[in-house]
Amino acid sequence: MKHSFFFHKRNVSLASYAALAVFAAVFLLSHCGKGMDEREARARKAAKNKGNIVIGVVSPLKLKPAIDSYRQGIELALEELNGFNKVLGRKIEIIHKDDEGMVDKGRIIAQEFSSNPDMTAVIGHYNSYISLQTAIIYEYYGLLMMSPHSRSPEFPWQSFHLVFQNAVSDEKSMREIMQYLKSKKLNRFVVYYVKDAYGYSLAQAFEKCAQDFEISIVDSRSFDPSSHARYFANDLKFWKSNFSFDGIFIACLSKEGIEIISEARKLGMKTTFICGPGLATRDLLGRRDVATEGTIVATYFHPNDPRPEVKKFNESYEKKYGYAPDSEAALGYDTLHVLAEAMIRAGTTVPEKVAEELRRLKNWSGATGLHNFNLEGEVTGKSVYICVVRNNRLELIQSSEPPL
Repeated sequence: MKHSFFFHKRNVSLASYAALAVFAAVFLLSHCGKGMDEREARARKAAKNKGNIVIGVVSPLKLKPAIDSYRQGIELALEELNGFNKVLGRKIEIIHKDDEGMVDKGRIIAQEFSSNPDMTAVIGHYNSYISLQTAIIYEYYGLLMMSPHSRSPEFPWQSFHLVFQNAVSDEKSMREIMQYLKSKKLNRFVVYYVKDAYGYSLAQAFEKCAQDFEISIVDSRSFDPSSHARYFANDLKFWKSNFSFDGIFIACLSKEGIEIISEARKLGMKTTFICGPGLATRDLLGRRDVATEGTIVATYFHPNDPRPEVKKFNESYEKKYGYAPDSEAALGYDTLHVLAEAMIRAGTTVPEKVAEELRRLKNWSGATGLHNFNLEGEVTGKSVYICVVRNNRLELIQSSEPPL
Protein backbone atom coordinates (compact mmCIF):
# COMPACT_ATOMS: atom_id res chain seq x y z
CA MET A 1 0.00 0.00 0.00
CA LYS A 2 1.27 3.46 -0.84
CA HIS A 3 2.67 5.36 2.13
CA SER A 4 1.22 8.79 2.92
CA PHE A 5 4.43 10.79 2.79
CA PHE A 6 2.96 14.17 3.69
CA PHE A 7 1.09 12.78 6.71
CA HIS A 8 4.26 11.05 7.83
CA LYS A 9 6.28 14.18 7.13
CA ARG A 10 3.93 16.29 9.24
CA ASN A 11 4.40 13.93 12.19
CA VAL A 12 8.17 13.92 11.68
CA SER A 13 8.22 17.74 11.51
CA LEU A 14 6.23 18.05 14.72
CA ALA A 15 8.49 15.53 16.43
CA SER A 16 11.61 17.33 15.21
CA TYR A 17 10.37 20.71 16.41
CA ALA A 18 9.31 19.21 19.74
CA ALA A 19 12.71 17.59 20.26
CA LEU A 20 14.48 20.81 19.30
CA ALA A 21 12.24 22.87 21.61
CA VAL A 22 12.93 20.55 24.55
CA PHE A 23 16.69 20.63 23.88
CA ALA A 24 16.65 24.43 23.50
CA ALA A 25 14.75 24.89 26.77
CA VAL A 26 17.07 22.58 28.71
CA PHE A 27 20.14 24.13 27.12
CA LEU A 28 19.09 27.72 27.85
CA LEU A 29 18.08 26.96 31.45
CA SER A 30 21.32 25.15 32.20
CA HIS A 31 23.48 27.85 30.61
CA CYS A 32 21.54 30.93 31.73
CA GLY A 33 23.76 34.02 31.71
CA LYS A 34 26.93 32.19 30.78
CA GLY A 35 26.44 32.45 27.02
CA MET A 36 26.14 36.22 26.85
CA ASP A 37 29.37 36.65 28.83
CA GLU A 38 31.27 34.28 26.53
CA ARG A 39 29.64 35.80 23.44
CA GLU A 40 30.80 39.28 24.40
CA ALA A 41 34.23 38.03 25.44
CA ARG A 42 34.67 36.29 22.07
CA ALA A 43 33.76 39.48 20.19
CA ARG A 44 36.13 41.60 22.29
CA LYS A 45 39.00 39.16 21.77
CA ALA A 46 38.33 38.87 18.02
CA ALA A 47 38.41 42.67 17.70
CA LYS A 48 41.93 42.80 19.19
CA ASN A 49 43.38 39.47 18.00
CA LYS A 50 46.34 39.66 15.61
CA GLY A 51 47.17 35.94 15.71
CA ASN A 52 45.81 33.07 13.66
CA ILE A 53 42.16 33.12 12.57
CA VAL A 54 40.77 29.93 14.11
CA ILE A 55 37.95 28.15 12.25
CA GLY A 56 36.40 24.81 13.20
CA VAL A 57 35.37 22.21 10.60
CA VAL A 58 33.05 19.33 11.55
CA SER A 59 32.29 16.36 9.28
CA PRO A 60 31.71 12.59 9.64
CA LEU A 61 34.82 10.79 8.41
CA LYS A 62 32.83 7.58 7.83
CA LEU A 63 31.23 9.14 4.72
CA LYS A 64 34.23 8.43 2.52
CA PRO A 65 35.16 9.32 -0.21
CA ALA A 66 32.70 12.24 -0.22
CA ILE A 67 34.20 13.67 2.97
CA ASP A 68 37.71 13.27 1.56
CA SER A 69 36.75 15.46 -1.41
CA TYR A 70 35.02 17.97 0.85
CA ARG A 71 38.03 18.31 3.13
CA GLN A 72 40.40 18.48 0.18
CA GLY A 73 38.42 21.43 -1.17
CA ILE A 74 38.75 23.19 2.19
CA GLU A 75 42.48 22.42 2.35
CA LEU A 76 43.02 23.84 -1.14
CA ALA A 77 41.22 27.05 -0.17
CA LEU A 78 43.27 27.21 3.03
CA GLU A 79 46.50 26.86 1.06
CA GLU A 80 45.48 29.66 -1.30
CA LEU A 81 44.37 32.02 1.47
CA ASN A 82 47.42 31.41 3.64
CA GLY A 83 49.88 31.56 0.77
CA PHE A 84 49.83 35.33 0.73
CA ASN A 85 48.26 36.05 4.16
CA LYS A 86 45.22 37.23 2.22
CA VAL A 87 42.86 37.51 5.19
CA LEU A 88 43.67 40.63 7.21
CA GLY A 89 47.39 39.83 6.95
CA ARG A 90 46.88 36.72 9.11
CA LYS A 91 46.97 32.94 8.75
CA ILE A 92 43.84 30.80 8.98
CA GLU A 93 44.09 27.80 11.31
CA ILE A 94 41.63 24.95 10.78
CA ILE A 95 40.63 22.60 13.62
CA HIS A 96 39.02 19.45 12.19
CA LYS A 97 36.62 17.32 14.22
CA ASP A 98 34.70 14.13 13.40
CA ASP A 99 31.12 14.04 14.74
CA GLU A 100 30.68 10.48 13.39
CA GLY A 101 27.28 11.49 12.01
CA MET A 102 25.86 11.41 15.56
CA VAL A 103 23.79 14.17 17.18
CA ASP A 104 25.23 13.65 20.68
CA LYS A 105 28.79 13.75 19.36
CA GLY A 106 27.93 16.87 17.34
CA ARG A 107 26.63 18.63 20.46
CA ILE A 108 29.79 17.76 22.38
CA ILE A 109 31.95 19.22 19.61
CA ALA A 110 29.75 22.33 19.43
CA GLN A 111 30.25 22.84 23.17
CA GLU A 112 33.99 22.28 22.80
CA PHE A 113 34.28 24.78 19.96
CA SER A 114 32.13 27.29 21.86
CA SER A 115 34.52 27.03 24.81
CA ASN A 116 37.45 28.10 22.61
CA PRO A 117 37.59 31.93 22.86
CA ASP A 118 39.95 32.14 19.87
CA MET A 119 37.50 30.45 17.48
CA THR A 120 35.25 32.81 15.53
CA ALA A 121 33.60 30.59 12.89
CA VAL A 122 32.57 26.97 12.26
CA ILE A 123 32.06 25.20 8.93
CA GLY A 124 29.56 22.47 9.70
CA HIS A 125 27.83 20.38 10.51
CA TYR A 126 27.76 18.21 7.40
CA ASN A 127 24.47 16.48 8.24
CA SER A 128 21.25 18.55 8.42
CA TYR A 129 19.92 16.69 11.44
CA ILE A 130 23.04 17.58 13.44
CA SER A 131 23.06 21.22 12.28
CA LEU A 132 19.46 21.45 13.48
CA GLN A 133 20.56 20.55 17.01
CA THR A 134 23.85 22.46 17.22
CA ALA A 135 22.94 25.82 15.65
CA ILE A 136 21.47 27.11 18.91
CA ILE A 137 24.76 26.40 20.71
CA TYR A 138 26.83 28.36 18.22
CA GLU A 139 24.35 31.24 18.13
CA TYR A 140 24.16 31.41 21.93
CA TYR A 141 27.93 31.53 22.36
CA GLY A 142 28.52 33.97 19.51
CA LEU A 143 30.17 31.67 16.95
CA LEU A 144 29.36 32.13 13.27
CA MET A 145 28.15 28.85 11.75
CA MET A 146 28.25 28.17 8.00
CA SER A 147 26.49 24.88 7.29
CA PRO A 148 27.52 23.52 3.89
CA HIS A 149 24.67 21.06 3.35
CA SER A 150 21.74 21.96 5.62
CA ARG A 151 18.73 22.97 3.57
CA SER A 152 15.88 21.41 5.53
CA PRO A 153 12.67 23.51 5.68
CA GLU A 154 12.45 22.44 9.33
CA PHE A 155 15.51 24.53 10.11
CA PRO A 156 14.48 27.77 11.90
CA TRP A 157 16.98 29.98 10.05
CA GLN A 158 14.96 33.12 10.78
CA SER A 159 15.60 32.68 14.52
CA PHE A 160 19.36 33.13 14.20
CA HIS A 161 21.71 35.91 13.15
CA LEU A 162 24.98 33.97 13.06
CA VAL A 163 23.79 30.82 11.26
CA PHE A 164 24.17 30.45 7.47
CA GLN A 165 23.75 27.70 4.90
CA ASN A 166 25.66 27.36 1.64
CA ALA A 167 23.53 24.78 -0.19
CA VAL A 168 20.99 25.29 -2.97
CA SER A 169 17.44 24.79 -1.71
CA ASP A 170 15.90 21.39 -2.33
CA GLU A 171 12.90 22.93 -4.04
CA LYS A 172 15.08 24.73 -6.60
CA SER A 173 17.02 21.60 -7.52
CA MET A 174 13.85 19.49 -7.68
CA ARG A 175 12.11 22.01 -9.97
CA GLU A 176 15.00 21.73 -12.39
CA ILE A 177 14.72 17.94 -12.29
CA MET A 178 10.96 18.12 -12.91
CA GLN A 179 11.44 20.28 -16.00
CA TYR A 180 13.83 17.69 -17.40
CA LEU A 181 11.56 14.72 -16.55
CA LYS A 182 8.56 16.43 -18.10
CA SER A 183 10.50 17.19 -21.28
CA LYS A 184 11.33 13.47 -21.59
CA LYS A 185 7.73 12.40 -20.87
CA LEU A 186 8.76 10.56 -17.71
CA ASN A 187 5.61 10.85 -15.59
CA ARG A 188 5.41 8.04 -12.99
CA PHE A 189 7.86 7.66 -10.10
CA VAL A 190 8.62 5.81 -6.92
CA VAL A 191 10.22 7.83 -4.09
CA TYR A 192 12.77 6.15 -1.80
CA TYR A 193 14.30 8.24 0.99
CA VAL A 194 16.55 7.83 4.01
CA LYS A 195 15.00 8.54 7.43
CA ASP A 196 16.90 11.68 8.33
CA ALA A 197 16.48 15.44 7.81
CA TYR A 198 18.23 15.35 4.43
CA GLY A 199 16.09 12.49 3.09
CA TYR A 200 12.81 13.89 4.42
CA SER A 201 13.46 17.37 3.02
CA LEU A 202 14.55 16.19 -0.42
CA ALA A 203 11.69 13.70 -0.77
CA GLN A 204 9.16 16.31 0.33
CA ALA A 205 10.52 18.76 -2.26
CA PHE A 206 10.37 16.11 -4.99
CA GLU A 207 6.75 15.19 -4.19
CA LYS A 208 5.66 18.83 -3.90
CA CYS A 209 7.21 19.72 -7.25
CA ALA A 210 5.79 16.53 -8.80
CA GLN A 211 2.29 17.77 -7.94
CA ASP A 212 3.02 21.14 -9.57
CA PHE A 213 4.27 19.43 -12.76
CA GLU A 214 1.48 16.80 -12.78
CA ILE A 215 3.92 13.93 -12.31
CA SER A 216 2.54 10.91 -10.44
CA ILE A 217 4.09 9.34 -7.34
CA VAL A 218 2.99 5.70 -7.38
CA ASP A 219 4.64 4.78 -4.07
CA SER A 220 6.82 6.40 -1.39
CA ARG A 221 8.92 4.52 1.14
CA SER A 222 11.68 5.27 3.61
CA PHE A 223 14.63 3.30 4.93
CA ASP A 224 16.80 3.55 8.03
CA PRO A 225 20.37 4.90 7.60
CA SER A 226 21.66 1.51 8.79
CA SER A 227 19.77 -0.41 6.05
CA HIS A 228 21.70 -2.86 3.88
CA ALA A 229 21.49 -4.53 0.46
CA ARG A 230 18.95 -7.21 1.46
CA TYR A 231 16.53 -4.57 2.76
CA PHE A 232 16.86 -2.55 -0.45
CA ALA A 233 16.40 -5.66 -2.58
CA ASN A 234 13.10 -6.52 -0.85
CA ASP A 235 11.63 -3.07 -1.55
CA LEU A 236 12.88 -3.12 -5.14
CA LYS A 237 11.33 -6.56 -5.74
CA PHE A 238 8.02 -5.29 -4.35
CA TRP A 239 7.98 -2.32 -6.73
CA LYS A 240 9.06 -4.43 -9.69
CA SER A 241 6.20 -6.89 -9.08
CA ASN A 242 3.41 -4.46 -8.18
CA PHE A 243 3.86 -1.14 -9.98
CA SER A 244 4.42 0.37 -13.38
CA PHE A 245 6.72 3.41 -13.25
CA ASP A 246 9.26 5.38 -15.28
CA GLY A 247 11.88 5.83 -12.59
CA ILE A 248 12.89 5.80 -8.94
CA PHE A 249 13.86 8.96 -7.10
CA ILE A 250 16.34 8.27 -4.30
CA ALA A 251 16.91 10.84 -1.54
CA CYS A 252 20.04 9.83 0.34
CA LEU A 253 23.83 10.13 0.26
CA SER A 254 26.10 8.28 -2.14
CA LYS A 255 26.86 5.16 -0.09
CA GLU A 256 23.22 4.07 0.21
CA GLY A 257 22.28 5.42 -3.22
CA ILE A 258 24.92 3.42 -5.07
CA GLU A 259 23.95 0.28 -3.17
CA ILE A 260 20.28 0.77 -4.09
CA ILE A 261 21.09 1.25 -7.79
CA SER A 262 23.43 -1.78 -7.78
CA GLU A 263 20.76 -3.99 -6.21
CA ALA A 264 18.22 -2.87 -8.81
CA ARG A 265 20.57 -3.78 -11.66
CA LYS A 266 21.17 -7.21 -10.11
CA LEU A 267 17.39 -7.72 -10.22
CA GLY A 268 17.35 -6.86 -13.91
CA MET A 269 15.62 -3.51 -13.38
CA LYS A 270 16.46 -1.06 -16.17
CA THR A 271 14.48 1.81 -14.68
CA THR A 272 15.89 5.34 -14.58
CA PHE A 273 17.27 6.51 -11.23
CA ILE A 274 17.01 10.18 -10.27
CA CYS A 275 18.93 11.65 -7.35
CA GLY A 276 19.82 14.92 -5.64
CA PRO A 277 23.17 16.58 -4.88
CA GLY A 278 24.01 13.99 -2.21
CA LEU A 279 25.05 11.54 -4.94
CA ALA A 280 27.03 13.97 -7.13
CA THR A 281 30.33 12.68 -5.77
CA ARG A 282 33.42 10.83 -6.96
CA ASP A 283 32.14 7.49 -5.66
CA LEU A 284 29.28 7.63 -8.18
CA LEU A 285 31.89 7.75 -10.94
CA GLY A 286 35.03 5.78 -11.73
CA ARG A 287 33.32 2.45 -10.99
CA ARG A 288 34.33 -0.85 -12.58
CA ASP A 289 30.71 -1.90 -13.01
CA VAL A 290 28.19 0.03 -15.11
CA ALA A 291 25.37 -0.05 -12.54
CA THR A 292 25.19 3.74 -12.17
CA GLU A 293 25.32 4.41 -15.94
CA GLY A 294 22.33 6.55 -16.97
CA THR A 295 21.64 7.89 -13.47
CA ILE A 296 20.23 11.45 -13.51
CA VAL A 297 21.84 13.77 -10.93
CA ALA A 298 21.08 17.32 -9.79
CA THR A 299 24.21 19.17 -8.69
CA TYR A 300 25.42 22.70 -7.97
CA PHE A 301 28.82 22.23 -9.63
CA HIS A 302 29.97 21.14 -13.07
CA PRO A 303 33.62 21.22 -14.14
CA ASN A 304 32.67 22.37 -17.66
CA ASP A 305 31.13 25.61 -16.39
CA PRO A 306 33.00 28.24 -18.47
CA ARG A 307 33.34 30.80 -15.68
CA PRO A 308 36.99 31.68 -14.81
CA GLU A 309 36.45 30.80 -11.13
CA VAL A 310 35.59 27.22 -12.13
CA LYS A 311 38.54 26.94 -14.50
CA LYS A 312 40.94 28.19 -11.81
CA PHE A 313 39.50 25.81 -9.22
CA ASN A 314 39.69 22.82 -11.59
CA GLU A 315 43.31 23.52 -12.49
CA SER A 316 44.42 24.10 -8.88
CA TYR A 317 42.61 21.02 -7.58
CA GLU A 318 43.93 18.69 -10.28
CA LYS A 319 47.46 20.02 -9.80
CA LYS A 320 47.32 19.38 -6.05
CA TYR A 321 45.46 16.05 -5.96
CA GLY A 322 45.98 14.52 -9.41
CA TYR A 323 42.32 14.11 -10.40
CA ALA A 324 39.26 16.22 -11.20
CA PRO A 325 37.17 17.73 -8.39
CA ASP A 326 33.56 16.85 -7.63
CA SER A 327 30.74 18.92 -6.11
CA GLU A 328 31.83 18.12 -2.54
CA ALA A 329 35.31 19.50 -3.18
CA ALA A 330 33.87 22.62 -4.80
CA LEU A 331 31.47 23.19 -1.89
CA GLY A 332 34.21 22.89 0.74
CA TYR A 333 36.43 25.20 -1.30
CA ASP A 334 33.76 27.88 -1.71
CA THR A 335 32.58 27.77 1.90
CA LEU A 336 35.99 28.70 3.30
CA HIS A 337 36.62 31.28 0.58
CA VAL A 338 33.27 33.05 1.07
CA LEU A 339 33.85 33.20 4.83
CA ALA A 340 37.29 34.70 4.23
CA GLU A 341 35.81 37.22 1.79
CA ALA A 342 33.33 38.40 4.42
CA MET A 343 36.12 38.77 7.00
CA ILE A 344 38.17 40.85 4.57
CA ARG A 345 35.20 43.13 3.84
CA ALA A 346 34.40 43.45 7.54
CA GLY A 347 38.03 44.26 8.36
CA THR A 348 37.71 42.00 11.39
CA THR A 349 36.83 38.45 12.47
CA VAL A 350 34.19 39.58 14.99
CA PRO A 351 31.34 37.13 14.19
CA GLU A 352 28.52 39.72 14.24
CA LYS A 353 30.35 41.97 11.79
CA VAL A 354 31.30 39.06 9.51
CA ALA A 355 27.63 37.97 9.49
CA GLU A 356 26.61 41.47 8.41
CA GLU A 357 29.07 41.37 5.49
CA LEU A 358 27.85 37.95 4.37
CA ARG A 359 24.34 39.39 4.06
CA ARG A 360 25.72 42.33 2.08
CA LEU A 361 27.44 40.14 -0.53
CA LYS A 362 26.12 40.64 -4.05
CA ASN A 363 26.79 37.89 -6.57
CA TRP A 364 30.13 36.81 -5.12
CA SER A 365 31.30 34.24 -7.68
CA GLY A 366 32.83 30.94 -6.62
CA ALA A 367 33.25 27.44 -8.05
CA THR A 368 29.65 26.55 -7.14
CA GLY A 369 28.18 29.73 -8.61
CA LEU A 370 26.96 33.11 -7.38
CA HIS A 371 26.64 33.67 -3.64
CA ASN A 372 24.10 35.98 -2.02
CA PHE A 373 22.79 35.45 1.52
CA ASN A 374 19.31 36.61 2.46
CA LEU A 375 18.21 37.86 5.89
CA GLU A 376 17.62 34.26 7.03
CA GLY A 377 21.20 33.31 6.10
CA GLU A 378 20.16 31.16 3.13
CA VAL A 379 22.33 31.25 0.01
CA THR A 380 20.67 32.37 -3.22
CA GLY A 381 21.83 32.86 -6.79
CA LYS A 382 23.47 29.49 -7.50
CA SER A 383 22.70 27.50 -10.64
CA VAL A 384 21.50 23.91 -10.67
CA TYR A 385 22.97 21.46 -13.20
CA ILE A 386 21.13 18.34 -14.33
CA CYS A 387 23.61 15.68 -15.41
CA VAL A 388 23.57 12.06 -16.53
CA VAL A 389 26.26 9.49 -15.73
CA ARG A 390 27.84 8.40 -19.01
CA ASN A 391 31.16 6.55 -19.31
CA ASN A 392 31.92 7.31 -15.66
CA ARG A 393 31.52 11.05 -16.17
CA LEU A 394 28.78 13.54 -15.35
CA GLU A 395 27.51 14.76 -18.72
CA LEU A 396 25.61 18.05 -18.57
CA ILE A 397 22.09 17.85 -20.01
CA GLN A 398 20.40 20.93 -18.51
CA SER A 399 21.28 23.95 -16.35
CA SER A 400 19.40 26.80 -14.73
CA GLU A 401 20.39 30.41 -15.13
CA PRO A 402 21.18 32.24 -11.88
CA PRO A 403 19.22 35.43 -11.25
CA LEU A 404 20.94 38.69 -12.18
